[in-house]
Amino acid sequence: MLERCGARVAPAASVEQALELLASARPAVLVADLAMPGRDGYDLIAAVRRLSRDGGGDVPALALSAYAGLGDRRRALDAGYDAHLGKPFEPMDLAALVHRLARRDAA
Repeated sequence: MLERCGARVAPAASVEQALELLASARPAVLVADLAMPGRDGYDLIAAVRRLSRDGGGDVPALALSAYAGLGDRRRALDAGYDAHLGKPFEPMDLAALVHRLARRDAA
């Protein structure tokens, strides 16, 4: 979906893969599902935020989750995500959030 909006997407199936991708090329925005196999999206953002700024530790991050209550949103933001989008969501809402986060990082 993001590719149709002009984004380059590098999917990762695990926290480890996501960290490897982050080490090789800094994305404009990290989009992560909180429910990943094995280690989850909270483990991912904790590992990312421990990285140096040059290593991608300050990359804007968006959490996707089927848990969409206010408490779930607060937990994601407190963990280090910059935004939270509950499922199901409209594709254009995802694209708009990614665009907003990418623009903020570029400023």
